[in-house]
Amino acid sequence: TRLRSQTLQWLNEHVSLLEPWIIGGVVMGEVSNEDGLAITTLKTNRGQLLLVQHVTGLEQYFAGDPPIQITRVQDVYSAVADQAYLLNDAGLTPLPNERNTNGGVIQIDKCPAIAAIILTQNPVVLNRVNQTLESFGLNATIDRRAELTRQWMTFTQIAENELGRLSRSDPVASGAFNEALNALQQAEGLILSNSYQTALPFLDLADQKLATVRRALLSIARDQFSTQTSAPLLSHISLLARHWELTQSIPALEQIANGLPGGDFENLEHMLQNGWEQVGSNDQNIETRVELTASAAGAGESGLLLTARGTAKSGAALDVPPLVIRSAAVPVRNSQMFLVHGWIRIDSALQNTENGVVIYDSVGGRPLAMQFGKTNGWQEFKLYRAVGESTSVRLNIELTGLGTAMLDEITIRTIDIPAAAPASTPTNSNAPPPATARRDSETSDKQ
Repeated sequence: TRLRSQTLQWLNEHVSLLEPWIIGGVVMGEVSNEDGLAITTLKTNRGQLLLVQHVTGLEQYFAGDPPIQITRVQDVYSAVADQAYLLNDAGLTPLPNERNTNGGVIQIDKCPAIAAIILTQNPVVLNRVNQTLESFGLNATIDRRAELTRQWMTFTQIAENELGRLSRSDPVASGAFNEALNALQQAEGLILSNSYQTALPFLDLADQKLATVRRALLSIARDQFSTQTSAPLLSHISLLARHWELTQSIPALEQIANGLPGGDFENLEHMLQNGWEQVGSNDQNIETRVELTASAAGAGESGLLLTARGTAKSGAALDVPPLVIRSAAVPVRNSQMFLVHGWIRIDSALQNTENGVVIYDSVGGRPLAMQFGKTNGWQEFKLYRAVGESTSVRLNIELTGLGTAMLDEITIRTIDIPAAAPASTPTNSNAPPPATARRDSETSDKQ
């Protein structure tokens, strides 16, 4: 909670710094290149803002780990007299800005994963940024940034200790953690001597190395799962030890008897008696059909065939799914986990949708849904969930566009959650000293 609160405060301060471009700026264009560099340009009549990001395509899972490196940015919109400034937690830093036939070329010697560059010749812009920084308090933004890095260091160290206890440590992660610790110690020393601008690259390096640790540890844990949403305990590094403890129950869970009646799609009357439902679209231009047929069988004699046909505006996504199937309810007791398992086949991509077939359970909800486009034959899917109070779980299957999908052999199995092991605490004697004078207790309590 403290990490989230401090992160939001730090983000809000940066939004305040970028406010003129957010409110009155015009997006001039977005540029990306083969090196994974994405640049968005926002322009006002007094200057422009370049948002520079090193992208990997995996930011939803692992953010912030591209290496700190020399980065050259091509700018085609600024005026010849414009000066380039890097805007970071320590303020404005002038940057080299060369000119060629295509415009300006700006170089950042130690560029983090995300950077903001201001180009202007107007002193009003610079004064406005400096006044906003001063309103936060002298060097308060970089002090907050250092505290955020320390918080992440603590989370990461706890996770490393717990994973070591479970024999799930990783040499790449351990090496990156030591590099992060050394970088943070150097930053702390420079901050104590009021060398804030010099300390910032070390904080950037520490954050990048901590992100490398998270990527390494999460990648290993994620290997046996088809999607990130299959196992929600992969959502944060502090949950990794618990994730590995729960995975020890997965082999036993997969041997439990199926608790979902009708999931084999062999008997329609049996399904209806146990609460299976279908919800069709109210759109008069769309016709839907649900049937149990041998042509949709992945195993047994029949499977579930979902079809939506009709007319819709070309390329436009439908407002509501044409067809939704809700499964029978399966009771789950307090402190149990359950596995949803099944097979899906989509021979042609659905039209008028980017989501394809969406499958989610009533415990995790739609934010933890799995999405399926065209599959290569029958594709297996799994969802692992846990509950803290007794409830019942239903599976939702949404056909979000026009086309056909087949499903078969859907099961829901439940098992008791194993008791949690006591959490360990960091014991590293090399932990860095406090960076700056802490706020008084009253202010801390309010935060």
